[in-house]
Amino acid sequence: MKGKYRVIFCSDVKLTIELFEGDIYLKHLLQLLDDQLAHKAYDRSFNVITDVRAARLHITAVDMDQLIRYIAENGLMNIKKKVALLTKEPNHVVASTLFSLNMKDSNAEHLINIYSTVDAVMDWMHLPWAPEDYTRLVSNPAASVYEEVRSEE
Repeated sequence: MKGKYRVIFCSDVKLTIELFEGDIYLKHLLQLLDDQLAHKAYDRSFNVITDVRAARLHITAVDMDQLIRYIAENGLMNIKKKVALLTKEPNHVVASTLFSLNMKDSNAEHLINIYSTVDAVMDWMHLPWAPEDYTRLVSNPAASVYEEVRSEE
């Protein structure tokens, strides 16, 4: 299955939502970051929800090192923000934990937490939404700032 990502910028609550589905590889993550950096609505200071619940992650330890290096090279490490990693499967938790630990070891200013429920993310980020508001927003394709579909090749 092709990997797909969507991004929603919510400037009213200073939030970026990154949604992944299908087979996700390092190149999807790097392309998402490239697209965000180039987008006029992107604000590096926004908190982030990275929702991988609909994804099958194919990320190795070497891939994680490359991702962290890319983040550092693009000046994204030293920005104070919250990053919530919304997971569903055990391999999501493993990849998210590796990411969080690698970011911490790289002295990133991000506060990263891993969650399995939308409700917990809303509470931690102090968002004025109920979980069903989040679900309604991310279920609406018109809410996306951009969407990219890429094959795993």
